[in-house]
Order: sequence, then C-alpha cells, then structure tokens
Amino acid sequence: MQLLGINWGFLIIQLLIFGSWSILSIIALFALRRAQVTGINQAIWALLIIVIQYWARWLFLSSDQVRIFNRNKIILTMKSLLVRDLMTVGVPTCKTSTPIVDIARFLVEQNVEEMVVLGEEGEGVGVVGCEELVSAYGREDVKSLNAEQVMREGVPELPADITLTVAAQMMKDKGIRVAYMTHNSVGIIYPAAMISYKHILRHLAAKDESELKDLGLAAERKSPIEVFIERRDEARRKAGLT
Repeated sequence: MQLLGINWGFLIIQLLIFGSWSILSIIALFALRRAQVTGINQAIWALLIIVIQYWARWLFLSSDQVRIFNRNKIILTMKSLLVRDLMTVGVPTCKTSTPIVDIARFLVEQNVEEMVVLGEEGEGVGVVGCEELVSAYGREDVKSLNAEQVMREGVPELPADITLTVAAQMMKDKGIRVAYMTHNSVGIIYPAAMISYKHILRHLAAKDESELKDLGLAAERKSPIEVFIERRDEARRKAGLT
C-alpha cells in the first residue's frame, strides 16, 4: 500500500516490532523518496534501516534493562537446560576410615554440602554430609568417629540427560539436596559428577551466562599441572612448610 510514496505496510510492521523507534523508518523513507531511491535499492535500504534500528535500540538500553534481558533469557532456558549443562564434573570423596572431624573441616573450607564415601574398589558406598555430622554431634565419641560409622548408605543418582526442572522436582520428592551422575568403569560404579540445590540457586540468581561458566560439561577446568601444583601447595600449607 503506497501513499505519498511511502510503503505504509512496511511502517506498520516496524511499529509492531520497534514501537517508537519506527520514527527512524519514517524519516529515512521520506529521505529515500526525495532522493528518488526506488525498487530493489529501496528494499535494500529498508533492510539496512531495520538492522540499524535493532542495533540502536540495544545500544541505548540502560544497564538495568540489559540485566533484565539477560536474566529473562536465563530463566527462559530453565525448561530446556539439562542436568549435564549445570552439573559439576568431579565429586568430593573420602575413604570409609576418614575421621568425621576431617570431613567437617573439608565441608566448611570448600563450601560443599557432603562427601561421597568410597569403598575399597573406588565404588560409592555412602554419603556423609551436614545432616549426618549434626546427627553424630551429640555422641560422646564424636571426635573418634569415621565416615563409615555415620554415613548414609547408598549414593542418590540422577541421569544427566533430564531437564533441570525435572531434576529439581525429583530431588525434592526424594528429600535430597545433592544427586550424583555415575560412571561404570570395568564393573565399578563410581560418582563422576553432581548436581545440588546450590547449582539450581546459582542458575536462578545468575545475571548472565558468564556466571555459570564453571558448570556443565563445557565448563572451564584447570589443567592437570595446575591441579597438581594446587594440591602440592595445599599439602605444604597443612605441613607448615609455607
């Protein structure tokens, strides 16, 4: 539909998409008409105007609007993200003979909720977390107890290919705050990754995806030499050598 040389159908579409920013289209199309730009050239310019509008609209968004946009984007992906996209690869573990005093210290220092107790062949046999430690706190021999004596038997599992929303509901139904993804190696099943309430809360609170870059299969991880140096320095610190 043309009136005064302006394609009003194009402008209506612009108003629906860009709202008040469509005034740029009106000004630009009047200018193109006066410059006698028609046909295919006018179509090319119209497309360029749309691109410029989109860029300008984004450029002039306030920082608060950008944060809202990014947060809404994260929330919208909740239903499509899978456990493997948010899980932590690597699980804190201990032996059955590990003193619970050492476990308590580790939980506090590393800010984790629990440790998986491994059997003689490296298989997961139980879990020791805050609940188990608090339950044992009132015992007179609490300082001499080890992981095997207080652990919750079994390692709660979840598949890595279910959605986060389903995983959250399953954890709530099972009454657990941490679930594990296991790996079978030569008949030995051991925990290889985990997902917890803290992971879900981090995802909910994240302002953008950069705050979650340490999670999931594609997470940034330390190289083996970096891990070695970190553990060496930690051992030296505990031995009072540094």
